Amino acid sequence: MIGSLDGAIQRWVREHPSALPLRLLEPLQEPRPLSYLGRSFALQPLSALLYLTGSALDSDALRDAGLGCATANIANSLPRHVVGRMTGRLRPRYSDDPYDFDPLAWSAWPRRSFPGGHGSNIMACASYWNHRFDLGPAGPLLYAFAVALGAARMASEAHWASDTVFGSILGWAVGRGIAGRFAGREPDDGAPAETGSPVTIGWRIPVP
Repeated sequence: MIGSLDGAIQRWVREHPSALPLRLLEPLQEPRPLSYLGRSFALQPLSALLYLTGSALDSDALRDAGLGCATANIANSLPRHVVGRMTGRLRPRYSDDPYDFDPLAWSAWPRRSFPGGHGSNIMACASYWNHRFDLGPAGPLLYAFAVALGAARMASEAHWASDTVFGSILGWAVGRGIAGRFAGREPDDGAPAETGSPVTIGWRIPVP
């Protein structure tokens, strides 16, 4: 459904550069500092900072927040990069045609529009934090920031609307899945979780 509106949405963006919604998104557009919170090179150090702070303060929650965001970012980025290079969708700043694809070409940056990256990356962390912790009012604010960062990429003509929507859904699903895995490591009876399990190596010898 949203894919059928890609062209119309992008035309509106181009024809109304001074519209209030686009002006509100300016602080999240590159090269503004906040825009980098959608990049792995910013999210990974942020995750490390949370983890190290948690270690220094003996806070399991901060350690989990850092490790979970880093894990969600990696788990989200790998398939997204593969899909982006293999679909070869041309970014809107280079074309008026939302259906300009060059599939299976392992394309360069201009043809890696689908799925959206910045919004997907930060959404993965926001989803992890929301599913892993009770954040109170901060939870919806994190989601709102992730959505706004994805929309800012549309305003910059780096992504079509469907790229952004799909990327955000992917990030949300990955974050939720990682949060479930982390929660599954916690013992039900309050006993310390096992740090490992024995490994058994065996061979089968066929007997005629």
